[in-house]
This record gives sequence, structure tokens and C-alpha cells, in this order.
Amino acid sequence: MDTAPKEREPIAQKKSRPKRRGPKLTGISKQRRLANARERKRVHTLNKNIKILRRLIPLPPQQKEPSKTEIIWMAASYINGLMLLLSQERSQPQIQIKAEC
Repeated sequence: MDTAPKEREPIAQKKSRPKRRGPKLTGISKQRRLANARERKRVHTLNKNIKILRRLIPLPPQQKEPSKTEIIWMAASYINGLMLLLSQERSQPQIQIKAEC
């Protein structure tokens, strides 16, 4: 018997790469997707209502279109002005003018 150690021949092994998989839809990502949909709907509604405010508020001629924040501030100022006008009108005595025929 031959007691000399046998040399092993190198075996070519393939390097395995991890498989790329798409993200699994877990409970968290489903919740995130639903939250994103709610947020899109909220922003869409907000933009629609700001566009309505923009048409209802008398705006001075400007070089640029006011931002969303400016529209909201202008609307608040306009509403406060109308409330002031109403309170002044209520405090003045009502004068009735009778037309003579």
C-alpha cells in the first residue's frame, strides 16, 4: 500500500450569487402604499380647494401668481375684512328712506 498522501485535484466550484428578487409585499409595505394613496388624495383635495379660493378672492394685479400659502393668507385677510365690514354695518343705525310718489 502506498502511504504517500494523495494530491486532490482542485474542483471548480461555481460562485453562487444571491438571487435578485423584487420586494416582498409585507404588511408594512401594504400599509405604506395605503398611506401614500391617502396622502395623494389629501393633497389633491387641498390643491382643488386652493384653486377655488384663488378664483373667489379679489386679487390685485400681480407680476407673478401667488403661492398656495399666500392664497390662504389672502383668504383669511379677506374674510376678516368682510367680518369687520359686517360689524360696522350692524353698529350703524338703519336709515330707511321712503320714496315719495
